[in-house]
Amino acid sequence: MYYWNQQNFEGLASIAGQAMELPHLKEFGVYCQFRTSGLRKQALSALRTFLAHATSLAFDERKGIVSWLLETRLRAPEVHQLLPQPLMAELIEPTLIEWVRLFPKDGIAHRWQGYIARDADALRTAVTIDDQDAVARWLLILHVMRGVDFAMHHLVESLFIGLETDTLAELDEIDHHLAMLPQGALRENLEIRFREQRQLLSQWIEYKAAPQGDFPEWCVQNGQSYQWPSIVYYSK
Repeated sequence: MYYWNQQNFEGLASIAGQAMELPHLKEFGVYCQFRTSGLRKQALSALRTFLAHATSLAFDERKGIVSWLLETRLRAPEVHQLLPQPLMAELIEPTLIEWVRLFPKDGIAHRWQGYIARDADALRTAVTIDDQDAVARWLLILHVMRGVDFAMHHLVESLFIGLETDTLAELDEIDHHLAMLPQGALRENLEIRFREQRQLLSQWIEYKAAPQGDFPEWCVQNGQSYQWPSIVYYSK
């Protein structure tokens, strides 16, 4: 039954067991169990029961549930059925909006808002409020890195998206936040990726000043070979 979706199902099974032991999360655990078994109709029924209960709770209890759900999602990104659209729209998003409104100086509220909305400014607010929030800083680094990757993902065709000066500023921001992360494997892996991004941009700027041939060929001639992404174009 699992085949390609094995990690998702196994993750749901583990999370179901955790949820069943927590206040107000039993029906969410039931949802995860039904999803693990492929019983979509029963899963959605359990989810509706969970939402009816959770949305009726006081703010502090809803805040705790939302924090648990998002922390769990962050630890298990492979579990893609963990936060279905009704859960996001009816519980998580409204609670976060209320959280930010009621407690605008709470960095955790901005961290989770930035996470679900992919909002770099919210993540910047989170680390400004609490410069020890390594999770918010890590999320911000990943967000900015994705922007750098997007700007450079057509370099295989000798095309750069946007302005190199903007991407240089983004790399400077990444460098700043990397220095603020605790030492460890997570930081080391990000630093490797950061150095690769900076090197690629530096070589592109050098190539652009005196282009000869296409950029991938120029890189090879200058002693650097990259694993270029595949570019797929869709036409009508």
